[in-house]
Amino acid sequence: MVIEIIVNGETQEAEAAITLGELIRKLGFHPESVAALVNDAIIERDRVEEVCLESGDAIELVRFVSGG
Repeated sequence: MVIEIIVNGETQEAEAAITLGELIRKLGFHPESVAALVNDAIIERDRVEEVCLESGDAIELVRFVSGG
């Protein structure tokens, strides 16, 4: 089954029962390198594997980069 979620303002399809951690890795990021909000709630890094996404969820991912 496929669900629709919104990632950084863009609608995407994902597998049902996908966790936030799986989504982050699928998008090519490391869970340690991003801050995540799901439906405007901040998700602590140690919980990304526990949060199962549902159809209609709005996810905001912010990646940290270093440099200057």
